[in-house]
Amino acid sequence: MDATISRKGPPAENVLLAYTEQLGSDAPGYRAIVFHLSRVGAAVRDEKHFRIATNMLMELVDRFTGRLFILRSRDIVTICKGLTAKAINEFLDAFIYLLGTDQSSHGNVRPDLYTVYDLEIGYHQFLAVVRDLQTKEAKLLEKRSRADSRERSFHRKVSDLIDNIAGIDLSNAVQRQTIWALEPGKKPQPKFDEVYFSIHRLQKVLEVDFDLTKNHQLFRYLTESLDRFLLTKLGWEQFGVSRPVSLNINLRTLYSPEFLKFDNERASGWRGRTIFELQVSDIWSDLSAYLTIADLVKQRGYFRCLDGVKYDALPCLNLQNLKIDLVKLTWDDALLQLENATIERVRQSLHEFGPRRTILARCDKLEAVQFGQSLGIRLFQGWHLDRFVEIK
Repeated sequence: MDATISRKGPPAENVLLAYTEQLGSDAPGYRAIVFHLSRVGAAVRDEKHFRIATNMLMELVDRFTGRLFILRSRDIVTICKGLTAKAINEFLDAFIYLLGTDQSSHGNVRPDLYTVYDLEIGYHQFLAVVRDLQTKEAKLLEKRSRADSRERSFHRKVSDLIDNIAGIDLSNAVQRQTIWALEPGKKPQPKFDEVYFSIHRLQKVLEVDFDLTKNHQLFRYLTESLDRFLLTKLGWEQFGVSRPVSLNINLRTLYSPEFLKFDNERASGWRGRTIFELQVSDIWSDLSAYLTIADLVKQRGYFRCLDGVKYDALPCLNLQNLKIDLVKLTWDDALLQLENATIERVRQSLHEFGPRRTILARCDKLEAVQFGQSLGIRLFQGWHLDRFVEIK
């Protein structure tokens, strides 16, 4: 018995086609059986079950003259001389029993789990099936090869970009957006400005023709490089920033040499006026490191803001224990459709933390501001307020 299993060599579909063509139509006593194990569903994806099934088939084929091929789909093809219908049914009966299903009863196995080809009379029919399998496999490999090539190209471009970013003037990619204090019956008052990189502008400045956000890991690496630019090179005064600022920053940046240098050399005028915004997912990725650095950040006179909080996650967060000064809640139109009980849970979470320490972000419509005010929120960020102030 010979089994084609390994994916290190040629695809099993290729070897199966070569063997079938070599065997030819003059094959007395030969049968080809395609065991459609992929049709079993989730069970065949269990590696333990699949290995047992493979070993059972190997033992079966070992009793006859032939070969076994494991396809990418996890269907298994055997081509043997003298393989009997009884032996086939014994295997399928045992395999279905192994899965613990009721698809087998007294040897009457589900017929769609296998297809038999008598090569003495059905050789050309089987050859057509095998050629179709090989064609589909070739197309799949070509598609994956193109995808791998694009991925390698993307990695290389981003790596080159990061290596050369120190020599690029990124100032034109920096934007700022005001956080407004809005008290009932009063005009919006600017509280501080978020300084951040516009990805759209960054694409133009860096002259890249690919999506910078495509790969999460590489994008995080890129944003850490941008953090260093903000901390070591950017003079915020050149943007006319007279108010306190907030920076959306990576957790790892806060315990980097660049941050320590910034804190020692450049931050004297910014302590007490700088807010570091950290993403929820970033904090959860290393909560222990965050809790340690959060104390240091506070001791040095900076403020901490939890960014990217969704309304449905708010009741699940213990904001009191996260050592934050502000929380930025992301506006979602779904808030307008919530049941009263859900709204009350959100309201209660904000009440416990402090609605006046909450920023409702992405307020691009009046309804968002009105809803936030109904919850007691007084700090807002978004294009609606920006436009409103411009019009006034």
